[in-house]
Amino acid sequence: MGCSKAKQAESPEDAVHLLEASMRDGDFDQRISLAPKRQRGAIIKLRDTFKNVKKASDAFYDALDVRFGSDSLPKRPETPDLAASFEARDQNARIEIANQERKDDNSVNLKLKMTRTENEKTGSTNTVEVNCTAIKEDDGWKLYVGSEENAESKQQKLIEMLERQIKFFEQGAADVKAGKYQTKIEAIQAFRTQPSGNS
Repeated sequence: MGCSKAKQAESPEDAVHLLEASMRDGDFDQRISLAPKRQRGAIIKLRDTFKNVKKASDAFYDALDVRFGSDSLPKRPETPDLAASFEARDQNARIEIANQERKDDNSVNLKLKMTRTENEKTGSTNTVEVNCTAIKEDDGWKLYVGSEENAESKQQKLIEMLERQIKFFEQGAADVKAGKYQTKIEAIQAFRTQPSGNS
């Protein structure tokens, strides 16, 4: 996972400062090292699944362009690279501890004010308050951002939904290459009727 070079947080406050710095620097290894151990695998899998969605989407629209021409309508939509956001640099990133309440020697409840860039073109920012639990593990303090209630279940459902979308893109590309559709519009409409399909 590449966490060996990451700095260890010696306190909840240190963990917050390291998280802020990692957001500004786009240091995914540092960010993942600040997550509790049981979360790290799921976070990396989510990032990799986003990468595969982008790859499958590009392959689908490449197949359409080869079959019907890149100039034919409708034009290829811009597919956001959500995986890149995991490693994106945000010079406007700021994290302020608004409140903290120690539960015991190994855990502290935190309320954080997190500021991030909202619009890269204008440089505008957005600040939100999030609840966070700082947890002391054998390799330093970690941050469980957000509510722990059903968090892992929701993340797993998201991954499963994205994996279904990948399959629909892959099947769509295969159908286009096999000559199943007569027009680009027909192929895209067929894809949109899939439960997780979109353009």
